[in-house]
Amino acid sequence: MNKNMLALALIAAGAAAPALSMAAQPGDGAFVSVQAGQSRLQGMSASNDTDTGYGMDVGYRWAVSPMAQVGFEVGYLNQGTFADNYLGSRVTAKVSGAKAGVNAKFNFTPNWFLMVQGGYFNAHNKVGVQSGGLSYSDSKTKGTWYSGVGFGYDFTNNTSLSLNYNYMDDKYNDQGTHLDLSSNQVAVRFEARF
Repeated sequence: MNKNMLALALIAAGAAAPALSMAAQPGDGAFVSVQAGQSRLQGMSASNDTDTGYGMDVGYRWAVSPMAQVGFEVGYLNQGTFADNYLGSRVTAKVSGAKAGVNAKFNFTPNWFLMVQGGYFNAHNKVGVQSGGLSYSDSKTKGTWYSGVGFGYDFTNNTSLSLNYNYMDDKYNDQGTHLDLSSNQVAVRFEARF
């Protein structure tokens, strides 16, 4: 048993040695970003269909060329709270959730870049209805998708600022109530790289 464990440990160490000895390439690295901007509910024509949205991402990118990096990201988005009056009832919806996906950054000059992102969005919806003296609220979590594109400027090798457009696909269905809570956001994004 001990000989097998020793052999397995030596094989694992041998297999890991090349990966551990590889140095990071220029452009490789972790990042943290924060964003805030105007969110708009797309699917429901609400009288109050805009709100301030915000989010945060962490991730890692690998350089695939001197001007392009590809990587992954995980984060959180809060699109805001939206409200509407419908057939004498007040309907509110809050859209937020965690996300995990891929992103790519393409510099077309040393400072100016285009960024694209997309992936899985774990939408958490809180819906409320008030009618007269009665009220109803519900909360649902559902897997769906998100995508985005941004145009920005690298101030240094480690910081950038961009203007981003994000879209979250989100449908709410419960006991005959169908709401399209899909939303978009135009936001300013600050990114720090390590």
